[in-house]
Amino acid sequence: MTTEHTSFTPSVTITKKERSTVEITGELPFTELEKHRATAVARVSEHVQLDGFRPGHIPEALVIKQVGDMVILEEMARMAISKAYPSIVTSNAIDAIGHPEITITKLASGSPLGFSITTAVMPEITLPDYAALAKTVNAKKETVTVTDEEVEKTIGDVLAHRHDDHVHDETCNHDHAEEETKTPIELTDDIARSLGDFTDAADLRAKVKENMRTEKEHRAMQAHRGAIMDAIVAEMKTDVPDIIIEGEIDRMMSQFEDNISHMGLKFDAYLEHIKKTRDDLRAEWRPDGEKSAKTQLALTAIAKAEHLSPDTERLNAETTLLKEQHPNTSEQHIRDYVEMVLGNDAALTFLEQIT
Repeated sequence: MTTEHTSFTPSVTITKKERSTVEITGELPFTELEKHRATAVARVSEHVQLDGFRPGHIPEALVIKQVGDMVILEEMARMAISKAYPSIVTSNAIDAIGHPEITITKLASGSPLGFSITTAVMPEITLPDYAALAKTVNAKKETVTVTDEEVEKTIGDVLAHRHDDHVHDETCNHDHAEEETKTPIELTDDIARSLGDFTDAADLRAKVKENMRTEKEHRAMQAHRGAIMDAIVAEMKTDVPDIIIEGEIDRMMSQFEDNISHMGLKFDAYLEHIKKTRDDLRAEWRPDGEKSAKTQLALTAIAKAEHLSPDTERLNAETTLLKEQHPNTSEQHIRDYVEMVLGNDAALTFLEQIT
C-alpha cells in the first residue's frame, strides 16, 4: 500500500541568474528522505534481475546487496526533492516554467540532503509607452485601394490562363497557342458566367475588385500590426529565457515541416537538398524565435494591463471546433492555445485603434 506524504517546505536561498533563471539552494532533513525509502527500493528493484523474485518485489536487503545503498539514497533524494519542489516554488512566489535542473550537492545516510535547483522563470517585462508608439505607427497607416487597372490585369491573367489550358486540351500547336495568347481576350457576359457564379461581366469585375480589396486589407493589417509590435518590442526591456525561445523555434520548425510535407516532399530529403541540418535551421531562426517570443510576452502583458480577455462564448466555440479537427490533442492544450490567439487579437485590435 502506498502512503501519501505531506510535502515539507525547506528554507532555501534564491539567487537570480542571467536569462531569467534562478538557482534555489537548500537542505532537506534526512527524515524527509526516509519517508520515500520503501517506494525508492521498489522502483530500483524493478531494474534488478534476481532468481526467484519478480522485478519490483525483491526484499530491500537483497536490492541493497545488488546495487549498493547509495543507489537507494539517490532515488530517495530525487523523490524527496520532487515532492518538495512545488511547495518551494509556491511559498517563494517563483513563477517557474519548464523542467527544473536538479543537482544533489550533499548526500549521506542520516545527514541532511543538500540540493541545488536551477529553473527558468517567467521574465520580468518593462513595457514602453505602447499607446504612444501605437499612435505614432497608426498615424502613418495608408488607405488600401484597388485600381481598375489592377482588376483588369487580374481578370486578363485568369482569361489568358484559361485560354492556354483550353488550347493545350485541344492539343493544338504550341507555337500557335503562344501567338493567340498575345492578343488580349475580351471579357464578355457569357465568358463571365462560364467562370463561376457571376451574372455578367460587370458583376465579375465587382466581385474580383472586392476580393482583391479584402486580400489587400488583410495583408496591410498584418503588416501594420507587425509594425506596431516591432516598435514596442524594440523598446521593451526583458531577458527571455532560452526555454521560451526554444519553444518558439520548435513551433517554427513544426510549421515548416508541415509546409514541406504539404508540398509532397520528405523533410529529410529537403534538408539534404539544401545541404543543411535541423540544427543549422534552428541556429538561423534563433533571432526570429527570440523576436517572436518577445512579441508574445509583450502582447500578454498588454492584454493583462488593459484587462482584455477573449469572449467566453467565442473561446468555447473555437475550442470545440479545433478539438473536432484534432481529436488526439488534449482539450486543455487546445483551449490554452485558442485563448492565447484570441487574447493576442484583442490586444492588437486595441493597439491599432489608438488615435
